[in-house]
Amino acid sequence: MIIPTKKALGAALAGAIALTGTLATAQPAMAQYTVAGAPGVANVGVVQGDVVIVRGDSGEQVAASLNAPLLPGDYISTAGSSRSEIQFDGISMLRLAQDTQVRLVNLNPRSREMQVAAGTVELAELQSADGNPQIDTPTVTVRPNRAGDYRVSVLPNGQTLVTVRSGSATVAGAAGTQILTPGTTLVAYGPYSNPSLSSIAAIAYDAFDTFNANRNSSIVAAWNSDQYLAPQLSGYANLAQYGQWYNVPGYGEAWAPTNQANNWSPYSNGQWVWEPGYGYTWVGNEQWGYAPYHYGNWFYANNYNQWMWQPPAYQYQTNPDVLASSWLPALVGFFLTGGNGGPSNNPYGYGNIGWVPLAPGEPYNPWYPGFGYGAGYPQYGVGNVTNVYNIYRNIRYVRIVRMYPFERFRDGDWHRPILMHPDQLGRVGVLRGSVPIVPTRALMRTGPISVKRPIVLSPEFQAQRFASRQPELATLTFAKSQAALVPIAGARPKPVALPERPPVVMHPEYRPPAAHSTYHAPVVTVPNPKNPVRPIETMRPTRPIETVHPMETMKPVRSVETTAPRPAHTIAPVHTMAPVHTMAPVHTMVPVYHPAPMRTTAPAYHVTPTYRPVPVHRATPAAHPPERVPQAQVHKAAATAAPEKRPTPEKTPRPAG
Repeated sequence: MIIPTKKALGAALAGAIALTGTLATAQPAMAQYTVAGAPGVANVGVVQGDVVIVRGDSGEQVAASLNAPLLPGDYISTAGSSRSEIQFDGISMLRLAQDTQVRLVNLNPRSREMQVAAGTVELAELQSADGNPQIDTPTVTVRPNRAGDYRVSVLPNGQTLVTVRSGSATVAGAAGTQILTPGTTLVAYGPYSNPSLSSIAAIAYDAFDTFNANRNSSIVAAWNSDQYLAPQLSGYANLAQYGQWYNVPGYGEAWAPTNQANNWSPYSNGQWVWEPGYGYTWVGNEQWGYAPYHYGNWFYANNYNQWMWQPPAYQYQTNPDVLASSWLPALVGFFLTGGNGGPSNNPYGYGNIGWVPLAPGEPYNPWYPGFGYGAGYPQYGVGNVTNVYNIYRNIRYVRIVRMYPFERFRDGDWHRPILMHPDQLGRVGVLRGSVPIVPTRALMRTGPISVKRPIVLSPEFQAQRFASRQPELATLTFAKSQAALVPIAGARPKPVALPERPPVVMHPEYRPPAAHSTYHAPVVTVPNPKNPVRPIETMRPTRPIETVHPMETMKPVRSVETTAPRPAHTIAPVHTMAPVHTMAPVHTMVPVYHPAPMRTTAPAYHVTPTYRPVPVHRATPAAHPPERVPQAQVHKAAATAAPEKRPTPEKTPRPAG
């Protein structure tokens, strides 16, 4: 694993970002913000049951939640009958069965590496693979050679079982390597320096294999639904189910979530979490809330009366290195109100803090420490509400502005926001530089749910084979991050003048992604081995485990907050998705093992999704937002681009029984 040193990272950030406290020259939306030396970020795509994240920077145990970011050095564990999915990007993901512990060592898209100390995982490579990523066990290393599904188990007796459900993998140990293909299970036992290897018939399919196949099917089905997103963009699979695309004059292709509540706005339903290097990071509670909060920009379309997300240009989605460096903790601008009894020339002080989503073309001013180096001492852009509207044009469309006192932001208390109308923001300081709040451990929680049963990490993580692979980012401890922010939070902020000039709005270039193949094996039973391995998960009726955020059911702080009720966050019922291959539902499948050998059904096959290219309507870039276009042009553009009538809200999918 190669990660630049903290000094190099800080120098790169300092050279790439001008932290002078003044408004930088506006960049068009097709220009992508990037972080030099980014280590790569994964995210939690599925949470079923008790799933625990052990933070690599502090050892803090937090309950995993949907959309939670994962960085090198983090552990993730499933207890009891729990399951989870880690998404590296939109075409590569690792799924955890019950009683499994995994550590993420390297998330660089060219050399991903993970350690499995106990339990069973399945690595799904839905497009291609060339020896990356790799799975390390106490005995062997597994690297996929092409697209496929790869199952690895570390049993309590120390054995490692490797089964290729589809594709081909290289299994390496100190004694050499061998190629593994479908039909057999490799059994490895002993130390990595001198393992004992043998082969048995492929272990029978169980409920975990069915879960994996259904997840693959739902993701592949989503590829054709988002013509303006590349499959490499993590989090795209939920967009088709929870929203639709529009061609908006002046912005190009944009996606809007359905069932937008009257007072909803982007970055309003979620919480801020402290992540090493990136600092304050937004974790959205919405089912679709990963990609739209870490890539691209939001704007309010007056012609459609709703918020819309403009994704990054297609060329930034297909390059894995650029995709990793363009991940941002959030695309917002912070501002402050209130005073703290400071000098008269600084009436803003440290009172309340709020944020607003950045519109396309607005400059991004980083507030995070940058992998060990501060993003600059706080500076405030001063002026009245008029120039704040010109700097952040989205603020005029936020119906209810949510702000928090510094102490509640610091303590991760998101239950009692101060609700204000934009017209009340008469004295606002636009923040530049670091957010001057020293984080507490409460800001490590990715959701309001607490860990029910703390876990004990496997001793295998401390053994020489695993302990020698130490991610450098894990050395940026939480205590060091706190210490770096203490002088920044205690410094007197410096007021600066910000020019009032709206940015130029331009839309990115999009094109339908090229056709691609996936390689999957049908879920079938196989002949029983002489000494069968006990199935990890038996075929039994299951029901989805809901992840409900208490904030959604709370009463508003003031009468002006009338957020409509939203459905609980459940895992999308995978058995209703368009499957790649037909199979019986989980709750009706027969037991895994049979008294008599059964003949294997259809062999593995390739599936090529059928693409229906959507014509791209090239909208002429406007010199100002669409809301200022003359009414006659608005009607004409809307008639050719998209209906003005809002889409009929989709029905909430019925959870799996």
